[in-house]
Amino acid sequence: MTLQVTHINNIKEFKGNALLYSLPKNKIHLKVEVKKNIYRKGPFCEFAEKLLGIKNTIRQDKTTFEITNISISTSYSVDTTQIYQIEAENTNSPFQLILSPEGLIQSAGFFSNEMIENQNFLTQNFVKNKDSVEKKPKIDTSFITVPFLKRYDLQYPTQEKAAEIAENIFLLRKDRKDRLDVDNQKTNVEGKALEVIISEYQFIEEKYLSLFVGFVFSETQTFRFEFLPDENRPITQKTLFRFSPSQGILSSQDVKGEPITIEIAKSSNTAKFDEYNDKAERWQRNNKKKKPKFNGLFYRIPDKSTVRLIKGKEILIQQECLISQLGTILNLPASIWKNENCVVDFYLELGNIKSIRKK
Repeated sequence: MTLQVTHINNIKEFKGNALLYSLPKNKIHLKVEVKKNIYRKGPFCEFAEKLLGIKNTIRQDKTTFEITNISISTSYSVDTTQIYQIEAENTNSPFQLILSPEGLIQSAGFFSNEMIENQNFLTQNFVKNKDSVEKKPKIDTSFITVPFLKRYDLQYPTQEKAAEIAENIFLLRKDRKDRLDVDNQKTNVEGKALEVIISEYQFIEEKYLSLFVGFVFSETQTFRFEFLPDENRPITQKTLFRFSPSQGILSSQDVKGEPITIEIAKSSNTAKFDEYNDKAERWQRNNKKKKPKFNGLFYRIPDKSTVRLIKGKEILIQQECLISQLGTILNLPASIWKNENCVVDFYLELGNIKSIRKK
């Protein structure tokens, strides 16, 4: 049996016994995690050095952002520019295709019913929303539970309030020291119970100290971006978003941030396959050989491309990825199907040959 495989753009006649399949294309996905830090000065920060001898305090409210993690992954989908029609010379042939739900080729050959029933299909959908934001707050609860001593009397001077709290801090430290001093223990508390009591002293002291040194709490924001590489360009660059240390992730058009650019560079490791095909065609012309009457199944050989995310001259992350549409397209000899024991398996996500085997 012989097959004729034709790209849908080149079909001149449509027949009822024809089958269709498609090849995949790959999309790049980036997950960017940003840590948002919120700083708030304490109400008594101006007295921290005088009353407690602390110099390093938060003097003004501010919010900062930093990129903490970036990951790169790929997904696949149907390449609508690479759909093919298959016609069998012998319409009674048991030749069959196994396709994914999207129409991507997975296996082709002469299958028994048992083989088809045991075939595993890959049906995952990896479509993601662009520029989506997921927030997972990680808040320091001390900011919420800081004891402000209820409400202060407006006639009570601020410095005296600060002095009172500072005195409480010193009293806490003295009491804690006494409990740790074996000779001056006021109780017979020891072991794990003592650890719990000392920990509680530390907790209360930190709450009072935060009124002088300030408060910090953080949350992690997750942003997702996707990008489809251009098969017609050896190097593809695009500004995905902009970043500002004071405002975080911004749109690619917002000039208040520094541009973050994705760069995809082809390795062109499939160029030799194209050179081979060109040489074969020239040899056929020079030797007046006729081109084969039938085409076999078309498949892809992906390119191992380098994906980078760049901020200015700094490479934030670099990773190699197999990108099917940046590679080349070849076709199997049509005569391979003369052996009706032959089965060809394909990598669903890349469209290249996984194995050629006997059923």
